[in-house]
Amino acid sequence: ARHADLLLLAVKPQSMSALLAEVREVVADKKPLVVSIAAGITLGQLAAELGATSADHLGAVSDHGIRALAASGTVATLLPHTLMFLGKTAQAPARALIEAGAAFALASDFNPGTSPTVNFPLVLTLAVSQLKLSVAEAMLGATVNGAAALGLAGEVGQLTPGASADLALFEIDDIRELPYWSGDRRCRGSWVRGKPCHQFELALP
Repeated sequence: ARHADLLLLAVKPQSMSALLAEVREVVADKKPLVVSIAAGITLGQLAAELGATSADHLGAVSDHGIRALAASGTVATLLPHTLMFLGKTAQAPARALIEAGAAFALASDFNPGTSPTVNFPLVLTLAVSQLKLSVAEAMLGATVNGAAALGLAGEVGQLTPGASADLALFEIDDIRELPYWSGDRRCRGSWVRGKPCHQFELALP
């Protein structure tokens, strides 16, 4: 397997050292160590210290966790739609992560319980309006940084020679329109590995 997924939902700060030692023992045979963690205030720090590929579900993170993530190669995966759907009044500290130099990605967290949406442009809308990202930052988090959160930045998430031709064509005149049209369906065509998918979208004028 390419990834060793580790799901940790809550850790008391005083349990960090013991948990870190236990987790390192469990994943010691995974070379390279690639771990995804459902992270909170304490677990962002844990993800960084483990050398995890991503710290997922990062709805909150401490200042110490932000510094630890910035000093590591771990990608902080942010879920603005999930927190909005759950009625949370606070979002992840995206600007603090960026200013500290931490890598971040955006995700829909599509699931029937806490984020029932497959509309990724809506996630971009929330990233700009709620996380206070620029459009360029939101696009970075949605593409190559999203690929980096899966350890796949060299294969997908960008238009470069040798990368997978995964493309989406939108009916917009400016990239800033993608998050602007909140919830609107603007995608007119999509391709995976160079092959068209979602045939109903491809009836272009």
